[in-house]
Amino acid sequence: MKTMKFSSVFVSVLVLSIMFGGCAGPGTTAEANQASAELERQARAFVAAYSAHDVDKILSHLSDNVEMIKADGSSVRGKEAYRKDVELELKALPDLTMETENTFATEDQVCIQWNAKGTEYGAAKGAEAFAGKAVSFRGVTILKVREGKVVRSCVYYDRAVILAQVGALQPPQPPRQ
Repeated sequence: MKTMKFSSVFVSVLVLSIMFGGCAGPGTTAEANQASAELERQARAFVAAYSAHDVDKILSHLSDNVEMIKADGSSVRGKEAYRKDVELELKALPDLTMETENTFATEDQVCIQWNAKGTEYGAAKGAEAFAGKAVSFRGVTILKVREGKVVRSCVYYDRAVILAQVGALQPPQPPRQ
């Protein structure tokens, strides 16, 4: 019975050590830190390429079969479809600037918290009335990276914030008493 208790304690300690890195082996933690630091650097360069409107530089970060999942749940797949989407975004906000607020990464994913500013061009059908209106919004992009290239990009932001700023959506009114 004592052997059984020792074994269960040993297994518990081993499992906890593996979970929290105690048995990770020499260099593994440093390698993981280096990989996540590289992803964070790549993420900041990705946002900077958007801010510079450098579509080719944006695409240089992507795998050929990249998938972008947008805030509304729709998606595009492949570099050329991604290119068309980015070009439409930049046409809608021709003076778009973006800044990275924060990043954090694992070995193969990076989360980017960003803010964006620009002036609506009214490029979308029916959006002509919004031309010239300034917008400012924040969002998060999560990139999945394989072999140094983005294979999936999930973009989250509150579209209602933008619509309210251009006057297409009225802010909620407090309830009457």
